[in-house]
Amino acid sequence: MPSSRFFWPLFVAAGSHAYLKGFNLGATLPSGVCKTQADWNKEFKTLASLPGRFTAARLYASSDCNTLANAVPAAIATETTLLAGVWTEGEAHYQAEKAALLGTIQQYGYDWLIGVSVGSEDLYRGDTTAETLAGQINDIRGALWSFGAGAVLVGHVDTWTTWASKISEHLLPLSKVFKKLEDCLCSIRSKCMTLCSLR
Repeated sequence: MPSSRFFWPLFVAAGSHAYLKGFNLGATLPSGVCKTQADWNKEFKTLASLPGRFTAARLYASSDCNTLANAVPAAIATETTLLAGVWTEGEAHYQAEKAALLGTIQQYGYDWLIGVSVGSEDLYRGDTTAETLAGQINDIRGALWSFGAGAVLVGHVDTWTTWASKISEHLLPLSKVFKKLEDCLCSIRSKCMTLCSLR
């Protein structure tokens, strides 16, 4: 499970353009133990105390380590917004991730939710097909609509080379996608993410 942390800007394609900045956060402590709600609370407070006051974070998973169940109450308490992740590999795992996301929205609403990244570099690694991924993105989007959260952006995070290749043709017709750009000067590890709207 990814645990790297790096700076990323999020570009929200809306009527008035705005940027959000935050960190990618894994669900485990350096020891490999799953983070508790108290751990998330401490981490979000630490981010907010940094120069620039970071109040957004990207999470890689929803069900693994009870990520959303523990992170969302802490996010709400610390006024942190989240880009939630949903793993796509394995149908049972995907369904567990989807259930965790929807269960959390049912319990806490969705004011804490910036968007949902369905998968992470799956196409780059060859773990899935563009057709399958497009279906999963639309599945999550439809599920969010059923909970009244249709305005929440849903997409995928992958390398820029994947987006530039023909493999992404099945995803481009979708209205909102996430792109991961690897040549950004704004980040600590020369990586950042951009959220785009393709219409």
